[in-house]
Amino acid sequence: MRYRTIFILLFLGAFINTSLYAFNFRQTQDQNVIDSLSRFENPNATDYFFAGKMDSIENLVSDWMYAGRVRYDSSCVSRRSYCPSLPDSVYMSRLGNIATLIELPYNEVIKKYIEYYTGPRRRMVEKLLGLSQYYFPMIEQTFDAAGIPLELKYLAVVESALNPSALSKQGASGLWQFMLPTGKHYGLEISTLVDERRNPVKSTQAAANYLKSLYNIYKDWTLAIAAYNCGPGNVNKAIQRTGGRKDYWAIYYNLPKGTREYLPLFIALNYIMNYHLDHEICPSVCPIALDMDTLRINKTLHFSQVSKITGISVQELRAFNPQFKRDIIPGSQKPYVLRLPITSMMRFIAFEDSVLNNNIAKDHRLRSTVQLGVSTVSAGNSPKREALSEGEPIKHIIKNGESLGVIAQKYGVKVEDLKDWNNLSNVNIRAGKTLIVHTKSTAQIAKSEKTDSNDSLYKEYKIRSGDSFWIIARNHNTTVDKILQVNNMNKSSKIQPGQVIKIPLG
Repeated sequence: MRYRTIFILLFLGAFINTSLYAFNFRQTQDQNVIDSLSRFENPNATDYFFAGKMDSIENLVSDWMYAGRVRYDSSCVSRRSYCPSLPDSVYMSRLGNIATLIELPYNEVIKKYIEYYTGPRRRMVEKLLGLSQYYFPMIEQTFDAAGIPLELKYLAVVESALNPSALSKQGASGLWQFMLPTGKHYGLEISTLVDERRNPVKSTQAAANYLKSLYNIYKDWTLAIAAYNCGPGNVNKAIQRTGGRKDYWAIYYNLPKGTREYLPLFIALNYIMNYHLDHEICPSVCPIALDMDTLRINKTLHFSQVSKITGISVQELRAFNPQFKRDIIPGSQKPYVLRLPITSMMRFIAFEDSVLNNNIAKDHRLRSTVQLGVSTVSAGNSPKREALSEGEPIKHIIKNGESLGVIAQKYGVKVEDLKDWNNLSNVNIRAGKTLIVHTKSTAQIAKSEKTDSNDSLYKEYKIRSGDSFWIIARNHNTTVDKILQVNNMNKSSKIQPGQVIKIPLG
């Protein structure tokens, strides 16, 4: 009887231990599930991605035009630390009332971002609202013409905090953070001097085309937004890993970590940009002039030259024209657009001729021709130079890899002369074509042949796209009447690109 009792007690002890182990294991498993869900639902998770992302956005705004000169509209009363905790039903209702084709649901992740915008980052929101006064009208116009939802404009805030000069560690640049291959694929010029990823107008057009193509792939704007961030390849993998479900929230955990937060950030921005006044957040005054106009520049020009005439600082010119990476507009290659406040535009036009005729090389050492120094090599190793008999015109066949600069140096002439002798409107040439090259004496003859028989000197000019008699007269320091007279034309005469006319000298 005693052994039986001991056996029963041992059996009960083993059963209890097993039950406790199973209970503890179940609790551990449940806690693991809770911990994994907390990364999605717990607003206090310490390893959350959003803290770094929000700091990144705020730094971009701080480094932008607002440094040291934030101003606020006195008609709007803003509480700097006002951060009410609203019921979930309010956030859900307000998101549901935003008129958009894009799904704007609500969950704890989105709530976290909303409360971060309305709380610790409310001053950042004030600055973003100020910048949006300058950028959003242009973005909305472009997106409306492309037929895509206007709410996609908030992606520019997520991408760059409306900073067209933003540059990521991965090399993405501009308002819409295009990588170099993607930017070139969508027609943006990227060179040493020019980066049209930073051109707000052209990069927005490229972004509209890219977003439209992504939507055509998925027929779902939330997936198109995810693909804009991480690429279609990553979105396709996430869809495959979830059994082909084309739903952002269904593939959430199969997306890259940054992309998981991308759409919630976007949705929260839709909320705060529409309901900022309900949280007593006032827009700051936009630091950029809202009334702007553009000019076509067809000569190389440095921002310092524009600054001297207009009184606008070089820093401000960079803000208006962020696509010019080195403060140089290479207009001699092809026309570029210069963007200026309307108040400064008239002054620039009044002094445009003196600005454009000023040789940029004087201040910035961009020399068109140079003299070779005395060679120290032996005569047998001296570089070859084309032998010319003075007065003899040369027919040069362009070889692969040759440019006008190389050919000009070879014959000891100027690039502008080569363009003039061969009626070239720009420096673009093709291998196999023939160029006429004059020596010094024949160059003088060629110039003298442009003398009119009526004792008035003139030069020939090839009409370019966008030219008018007024523009030509202004650019050559003459009058429309003189141009009409020397060409036997009248004010109703038409000109067209490629046509050659005479320009009176003096």
